[in-house]
Amino acid sequence: MAVLSRRCLCRTYCAIWRIILVINATLLLQVASEQCAYEKCRVVGSQTFSKELSRVFGPGLKSSFRTPARYFFIQAVDASGNNFTSSPTGKLTVSIAGTNSHCSMYKLFRSCPEAKIEVLYNNEPLLQSPFILKGPLYHEACNCPVSHEEWLHEMNCAAPDPQIVRDLEQFGHEIDMRAAVKNALKRFNRPGSVSFCHYAVVNNKVYRSCYGQHVGFNMFMDAILLSLTRKVLLPDVEMLVNLGDWPLEQRSFGRAGSTGASRPFLEKQRK
Repeated sequence: MAVLSRRCLCRTYCAIWRIILVINATLLLQVASEQCAYEKCRVVGSQTFSKELSRVFGPGLKSSFRTPARYFFIQAVDASGNNFTSSPTGKLTVSIAGTNSHCSMYKLFRSCPEAKIEVLYNNEPLLQSPFILKGPLYHEACNCPVSHEEWLHEMNCAAPDPQIVRDLEQFGHEIDMRAAVKNALKRFNRPGSVSFCHYAVVNNKVYRSCYGQHVGFNMFMDAILLSLTRKVLLPDVEMLVNLGDWPLEQRSFGRAGSTGASRPFLEKQRK
């Protein structure tokens, strides 16, 4: 299977995107006090939202961060420099991990030369706003891959994960995928209950062969690989992907997160 997208034009013109997040809630959080007699109660202060101290941060504020959905965070801070620890009353009630760090997501529906993101409180910008994203900013369907070295740099990727390196060491420098596929077909010859796909990325094109009766879930792996090949020139690679919920290997590597491995099979671990 090979799926190609039309090459995007560098001279794409469109109106500058204005992504405006208006915080129209009353960001005044009264701190609850313990139950006590009126004359013994302490005077408790309040958290008042500070647009000067609140922070806006995240990869979605960089034009080079190309993902299907881009995102950034807004950390609400009060006038004393303390983070809000729960959602203020009002319409803005989203809370991430109990820290009141709000995640804002957006998508581009066409490639643009520039984007402008504004974060407002009571129609006034936060201290860091607006954010100007110098383009070009590419749409998700744009087939504009860069080298994997450039991609890793743009995405701020760290060094290779040590566990993945350890898991792959036992296979040496090469994995005989012909033997792996042959072995998988022999061991998992249960078409009604087991389905998996053999994927190959060659010259940045995606190919697959699927085995089993129920292979519709290959659409998820298809989408991941095709999205990646539109953004980065992947090295040639092959893999076996389990399409079912139940692991086919008792000890697997990759997304399963185990410390050992027995066969090169990518699958999720049921908890």
